[in-house]
Order: sequence, then C-alpha cells, then structure tokens
Amino acid sequence: MDTHVEDVFITQFNLKRIIPENLPEYARHDIATLVCYCQIKNIFNTNELDQFLKLWVVLEDTSILVKYYSEISDKDKPEAYSSYHHDRDCLELHKWYLDYSINNRSHKKREEISAKVRHAFKDYSYKNNYSSEGVRFDFNENTVATIREEKILGTIPENLKNELDTISIKYPGALGHLFDLYPNSGIHSYKNCSITEIENEINRLISESEAFRSSNPFIEKKIANITYADIKKIKEMQDEEKQKWAIEFKEPLSRAITNYYWIKFNPELTVNKTILDSIGFKPCRRCIKT
Repeated sequence: MDTHVEDVFITQFNLKRIIPENLPEYARHDIATLVCYCQIKNIFNTNELDQFLKLWVVLEDTSILVKYYSEISDKDKPEAYSSYHHDRDCLELHKWYLDYSINNRSHKKREEISAKVRHAFKDYSYKNNYSSEGVRFDFNENTVATIREEKILGTIPENLKNELDTISIKYPGALGHLFDLYPNSGIHSYKNCSITEIENEINRLISESEAFRSSNPFIEKKIANITYADIKKIKEMQDEEKQKWAIEFKEPLSRAITNYYWIKFNPELTVNKTILDSIGFKPCRRCIKT
C-alpha cells in the first residue's frame, strides 16, 4: 500500500476558501496569542480575528482539513472551481485573481459561467498591461480603472464587451457589471520576505494607523464609528478618511498578518492533494504530472 503523501501548491485565496467555519476545540489556539493581539484587537472585528486564528491552526497542521472534510457530507463542502499545481512556478498559479458575482442557483450552471468568464478575461489575468495594482472593469460605465485610486485607465476593449454580452445573453441575469482583477494572492507576495521583515511591516502599519486615527478628534471619531466594519464595506463608503483607513492601514495590515502565518508555518503554500481532490479541486492542466 502506498502511504506517500503528496503535497501540491495552491494560492492563499484558495486555502482561505476551504478553511472550515467551525474548528474543533482541540484545534484552536487562545485568540490572545495572535501576533500583536493587544494592538490588532482594536482594529479588527471578532470574525476577522477568528479568521487569522483559523488560518494559523490550519497552516500549522493541514491534517485538520483532511479530518474535517472526511466527516462532513458532500453538500456541506465548499464549491471549488480551482486547480492545484504540481509546479510552484506554474503560470496558472501566478495569474491575477478575477473577482465577480454569479447569480444562479445551479452548481453546474455556475461552473459553466465561471469557465466562460475566465476565458473571456484570459488576456488580462495572465498579462495585465493596465496597472500593477487591482483593476476594475465597470461594464455599466464602460471604464477600466484602478480600484484603490479610481483612476480611469481607459474603456473596456470591444472584444471583451462582446464576449461578456454573449455570456449575459445565454445566462440572463447571472452576471453583475463589476469585474475586479487583483494581483495574485500567492507565492510572489512574500517569497523573498523573512519573518523579521514581515513583523516589522506589521508593527509599522499598526503604528501608522494609530497615528492617523489620533491625528485629530474629527478623524478619531469617524474611525471609532467604523473600526470594526468589514474592509469591503468601509472601502465602499463615500468618505475620504474612512476609505484611507481601510485602504492604507486595515487592508494592508490584514494582508501582513496573513502572510506572517504563511511564512511561519507553510512558506511553500503546500496542501495535501487528497483533501483538495475530495472537495472538487482539479489538477492544473498546464503542470499536471503524467
């Protein structure tokens, strides 16, 4: 009997998707032992802190995932449209992440729509010539803009509009009008970064966020009212100081804390292949072993 355990590569984002909502008590750490807990408890809400904690636990021992998913029914497992990779340098592993919504109750239809949308955006996912930061395609406004600064970079290419129109006609009401491309969440974000460097980054962001927050009573009151709101909700608020709090401090700090645990416990971003197979991940066709 072959007892070899094969590890494969996935992105940070995809691991977050499969982290269980509820971990058994034996698999939990004291929340007060999170990195810089005394400071970050004043920045992140309970759910956000819990996500850091669960990520830490799973990265420290990915066998928890195997045990968890072996004990639940298929209907309770997360949907997976993603691949795992045998080659750390696979082009698919490093492409940009496309974020958009699909409104359709059928699992099969969502998979079909997702495949068509990814194909339509292939020229932008693999080689983004617009910007080094996140880019938003707004099909209502016919604009391509940076997500952070909302700087207009141009109009949506005609061939992309035509492909999305074709998908929308075939699947009425399934797609929204916003499609966001983000730099890949995986390896490249920290592969040359040490624990000391990421700890320094965390401390810097905490210090700068506290300085911004207390810069004057007006801003302090504003931030106090939205401190524990989700990052996405704060970024959507029509308020310059609130958006700055989310974009320049809370969101980068969340990324830094996440990277801290990845670097410390799983710098290779590997996960047991068995668990990924069991919840619907597919081997990448580009780097599949033959």
